Amino acid sequence: MKVKQILDGSTMLRDMVQRHWSLLLLIFALCLILIANNYVSERMVRETNMLKKEVKELRFRQLSVEAEYMRLSRQSSVARLLDSTGIKESVVPPVKLSRNDDGKRKEK
Repeated sequence: MKVKQILDGSTMLRDMVQRHWSLLLLIFALCLILIANNYVSERMVRETNMLKKEVKELRFRQLSVEAEYMRLSRQSSVARLLDSTGIKESVVPPVKLSRNDDGKRKEK
């Protein structure tokens, strides 16, 4: 039986495993860490790509909302919206108030 084990290499394999079991355990642990790291990095890349698409979509949405706001805040749009409430646009220009050196108000 001993000759057969020597010829097929099981004796040498058993001796090698017994001598280097800590190194083999370290290699196994490093392989597990490498696989886990690969999965985590792939998940982060997918999440980053998804967030980039979301940021791009939100940027377009922001631009469209800003454009709509600018359209609604124009004087003609405000006047049109206020017509239905009965409030009319003033035709009298605004008056600037200032103070004299003596503290009295005067109109310009």
